Amino acid sequence: MEIIWDILTNIIVLFGLVLIFNLSNSIFKHKNIYYKILMGISIGLIAIIIMVNGLETTPGVIFDTRSVLISVTALFFPFTTSFIATVIAIIYRIYIGGSGVYAGILTLSFSFLIGILWKKYFYPRRKINEYLFFYIFGVVVHVVMLLCQLTIPYPENIDILINLGPITLLTFPLAVMLLSKVILNNNNRINAQELIKKSEIKYRTLINNSKLGIIQFNLNGVIEIANQAYADIIDVDRYKLIGFNLTKLPNKVLVDSIQNTLKGNYVILEDNYTSFLSNKTFPARIQLSPILVDNKIIGGIGIIEDLTNYKKMQKNIEKLQNKDILTNIYNRAAFDKFLYTDPYKLTYPVSIVTCGINTFRVINTSFGYDVGNQVLIKIASILRNITKERVNFKATKYYI
Repeated sequence: MEIIWDILTNIIVLFGLVLIFNLSNSIFKHKNIYYKILMGISIGLIAIIIMVNGLETTPGVIFDTRSVLISVTALFFPFTTSFIATVIAIIYRIYIGGSGVYAGILTLSFSFLIGILWKKYFYPRRKINEYLFFYIFGVVVHVVMLLCQLTIPYPENIDILINLGPITLLTFPLAVMLLSKVILNNNNRINAQELIKKSEIKYRTLINNSKLGIIQFNLNGVIEIANQAYADIIDVDRYKLIGFNLTKLPNKVLVDSIQNTLKGNYVILEDNYTSFLSNKTFPARIQLSPILVDNKIIGGIGIIEDLTNYKKMQKNIEKLQNKDILTNIYNRAAFDKFLYTDPYKLTYPVSIVTCGINTFRVINTSFGYDVGNQVLIKIASILRNITKERVNFKATKYYI
């Protein structure tokens, strides 16, 4: 029982030291060569502490969990780190000396080599359960570790295998499995944090570089993020937007839309918008969408577009579609649309006057097309001034 208790105590010391190391490891950001060397030295010192607290069966023969530490280090950490840690542990084991020195050196060396080979050939291709995978890895390491004990002089080596072999194969692979999961989970956590940071950087870069005005608000309607485009569109200082509560706006329609968004609905508004902060009025399209994480609403995002140029362009397109370029009066398409598409706009009875220019081809032939164009423009102007009504034009015919 004393032997079992000493081994368990050594395992507890190992886990305590590794957990402390993992916590400190998470604060490092720049994983360059100096960082790898520092990690190797740190793990080497942990191995020394483990050996100091190990079970000394006879003078010079130390039984501890350094094989667990070195093999797992080789499996998860960079080659430089695990190599330095192994060398430090071997140097200290040589310093201790004794009849078990060769067994100790071989144990450290094979734990390192098995970890490296396992990482290269088996870890990328693992298909079985992670716990079982790491347990098998621990069994292989400690079967080899027990074989290394044969270098201890006979019959002491046989006594060690008989007395410590079963407890080693029972507890050390489990320690490898649990320690591997601890480090793996810590690595996954660090990687997830890095991915989140990168995603946040990309998210903010996307927002800040967008030509659309974008804001992000929380469940209380308070703006947390606003890009410069949004500030430019509503003509206000960007930093005045951060912390502004959208539910305090006097625009009831917009406030209701924001609250509706925070209930999980997507809202689009398109109308003239007057900024509460700058009193600027302009045609705008506002899109509001909830932000969900794990199907839970955590806030909303708003996108605003200044439609001033779009409206101008739309009017120009409409003008090109409905007006004759030469005479600047309505064309036949506009006439048909007015007469057939929008009959409710007409006030009955309706009178339609049609007039044309006789022998207009003679004017073009005799005086040229430029003069003919001027004649068409002049007549259109006269008709528009006389009637004050809608005048349409097609070819050489006018419709009043």
